[in-house]
Amino acid sequence: MLHTADLHIGAFGGRHLKYANLHAFEKIVEYALTEDIGYVVIAGDLFEKPRIENYELLLRVIKGFRMLRDNSVYTVVVPGSHDSSISRQDLLAVLEHAGLVNIPRYHIGRDGIMYLEPLKLGDLVFYGLPGLRNNRELEYLESRRLRFKDLDTSRVNVFIAHTSVKFAGYDPEKYYWRYSKAVIAHDRALMAIPGTVKYIALGHIHYPIPLFHEAEGNIAYPGTPVGRDMDDLLQTYKLRQEGWDRRFLLVDVYRDKPLMKSIFNGFGVEIAYDRIVYTSEKDVLDYAKKLARDLGGEFKVVLMTIDKLPRDKYSTLIQELSRLEREYKTVFHIRETGLEEVFLPEITLITPPENREELELAAIRDFVSKKGLKIEPEKIKAILDIIGEERTSDVKKTEFIEKLYKDIEPILEEIVDELPPQ
Repeated sequence: MLHTADLHIGAFGGRHLKYANLHAFEKIVEYALTEDIGYVVIAGDLFEKPRIENYELLLRVIKGFRMLRDNSVYTVVVPGSHDSSISRQDLLAVLEHAGLVNIPRYHIGRDGIMYLEPLKLGDLVFYGLPGLRNNRELEYLESRRLRFKDLDTSRVNVFIAHTSVKFAGYDPEKYYWRYSKAVIAHDRALMAIPGTVKYIALGHIHYPIPLFHEAEGNIAYPGTPVGRDMDDLLQTYKLRQEGWDRRFLLVDVYRDKPLMKSIFNGFGVEIAYDRIVYTSEKDVLDYAKKLARDLGGEFKVVLMTIDKLPRDKYSTLIQELSRLEREYKTVFHIRETGLEEVFLPEITLITPPENREELELAAIRDFVSKKGLKIEPEKIKAILDIIGEERTSDVKKTEFIEKLYKDIEPILEEIVDELPPQ
């Protein structure tokens, strides 16, 4: 199974990069066909916008998906926060109606619970959580108002989610300053996912988390192949400085422990970055030209942070750089902040918990440790397990509540007895 996300086809508008994201998509399609991949999973934000009017771009996207379909490759796409519309009048809906992609369905019941419908393709079953406006999908995860309908334990279940969440010790905020302003759910939110789910294919965070060449695990962000703005391109430059690159993932979900493999690729994008001190407009332009001439690749980007740049020189410098874009077929961009805004912690792969039981315990241990509580995590989990029990139709509500109380009371008494005296 191939796992990618956040292709953002249609980003960068009329600039030299406008086909870079499409080129990345075509490279992924080519790889899937060459390597005889059975499934291509796109975890949201295939497109930059719900509707794109670039005819050539759309034609090539359709051609790519048609090639996958005609070669018996199942393509599964979950709508992201960028490429879906409430009315379903978007490109994803067109592709689905044309039989080119498969989209897992869901509905929200009167009880406020989101019910995920199974999408059975071949020997895999897919469930999808779309990226909703204002990160509303997180509400269903964090409050456990998520239900997987008709779970079949005899088949391999894959959950695709376009959302932002911490997991197994990985926190997106540690990788880039921009994620500190995003809504990131605690990994306790993942307790809403049944333990019978074999792999969790995430999308929405553009940084590849965690970084590895090959590892056992059941959850990951592949990261964006190209990105949608200059911040993403600066991240790419930083990754390459540290010996990594952009990627998509190959996941063997048929093993007892899924095996994830990174397929690193530059996708034709070459980036130069430097931080310089302003001396004159001519010096800046000459240096920008030099950086551009030294670049190869189909899509070239020059990023510069310019210290001591006079405000009255900024607009004229931008105009001159815009003229150079056409001449050098290179995107030039002046950044207010530089490479120091991208963080790359020491990479140590933490194998994510194998099932819901381990995931819950890991989250509780983390909570207890951070709060400095002198409580055994296993006892907190025991209480949560009891509270999570569902009442059957043959049991009265009052009897059910009384039973819960009787089951919880002895555990609470043990916890109180073990607490240090005040």
